[in-house]
Amino acid sequence: MKEPTERDSVGHAGWRPINPQTDTIYVTSQGLQTVSVINGRSNAVAATIPVTGFATGVAVNPRTSIVCVTVFEPEGTVAVISARTNTIVATVPVGSFPFQVGTNPRTNTAYVTNAISNTVSVLGS
Repeated sequence: MKEPTERDSVGHAGWRPINPQTDTIYVTSQGLQTVSVINGRSNAVAATIPVTGFATGVAVNPRTSIVCVTVFEPEGTVAVISARTNTIVATVPVGSFPFQVGTNPRTNTAYVTNAISNTVSVLGS
């Protein structure tokens, strides 16, 4: 079996729910309104982070250990999570119904697609 790549793992290029430096996986649960932090070596849930709405997209910047999670209800926001502490360090308002998020580790920038407002929000470091 071939080693999975980021594209194989998530189906979308640039969408990075895996931190390859720490072998940590981030999975959203809309129904539970949480982000599960999974140890990729043991496959055990290392932490569960509550968010204030329905979480959908997730992206990791392995360079800064920042995880961005799109939350589309009750308002369109991005929860910014410190991968070092597994806590939300900021909540950033974006457009209506943020769905996907991708990061550029070189520029420490996140790009969020907003489905209802038909826009892309750009979040800098």
